[in-house]
Amino acid sequence: MASTIKADTLQSTTSNIFFLNSAGTEYARFDSDGDLAIGTASPDSKLHILNSAGASLRVGYLGGNTNYYDATTHTFRSANGSPSSFISNQYGIGLASTVPSSGVGIAFPSTQTASSDANTLDDYEEGTWTPVIIGTGTAGTGTYSFQIGRYTKIGNRVYFGVYCVWSAHTGTGDMTMGGLPFTSSSSNFTGVSIRYSNLTCSAGYICTPIVADNRSDIVFQQSAVGAAASALGQGLDVSADVIMAGHYFIA
Repeated sequence: MASTIKADTLQSTTSNIFFLNSAGTEYARFDSDGDLAIGTASPDSKLHILNSAGASLRVGYLGGNTNYYDATTHTFRSANGSPSSFISNQYGIGLASTVPSSGVGIAFPSTQTASSDANTLDDYEEGTWTPVIIGTGTAGTGTYSFQIGRYTKIGNRVYFGVYCVWSAHTGTGDMTMGGLPFTSSSSNFTGVSIRYSNLTCSAGYICTPIVADNRSDIVFQQSAVGAAASALGQGLDVSADVIMAGHYFIA
C-alpha cells in the first residue's frame, strides 16, 4: 500500500525550507530560494547534487563572475556579469553557454573561444554563404541564376552544402568556387560530393572537387575513371549546374 506524506512533515516553518528525511537523515531539500539540493544542505544553483564521494553536479544560472572554465571545480563563469547557464561535474563533464535571447537551446558566443581540450565542444554556428566561380588564370565574372550555400560549424569541423548555376563566365584557367565561410586547416584535404550537369570534363575523367589546405574555396579537379593517373585541374566552364556537399576541418 502506498504511503502518504503530509505537507507539514516536510516544511520547516522557521526558515521556509522543505526537506525530505529518513530515520533522522536528510536526503533532499528545497531552500527558501526554491533551489533543490540533494546530498547537501547548501545549494549554490537551481539544482545541486552531492554524492557520498564528494562529486557534485550543478545545473542552474550563475552571474557576475569571470569568463573562464575552472579546471578545478569544472564550472563555467560569465565575464560580463550576465547569467551563464552551466552544468558541471567534478569528474569532468561540463557544458558552458550563454542564455539564448529566445530562451530556447544553448547559445555559444559569436566569437569562438577555442579550447585545447579534445573533449570540450567550444563552438556551434549555422549560417549561409555565397558561392562564386573563380578562374585561376583570370578570376572573371559569372552570370548566376542560383548561388545558394549553407553551413553548420561544430567545433573545428564545417559541414556545407551548395547549389550553384551559372550561364556565362569571363574567367580563364582552372576552376575554383570561392566563398566558404571559414579557412581550412593546414592539414585538411577532404573530398566533396558532387552532382553536376553541363560541366565538361576531359575524356575518361570525372569531376572530383576537394577542399585543400589553408583555403576558403573548393578546388575543382578531375580523376581518371578506372585508372591510377594523377588528378587534373578542372578547366573553367562558362556554364554549368552543380550541387555539392562536404565537410572540412579548420585550425
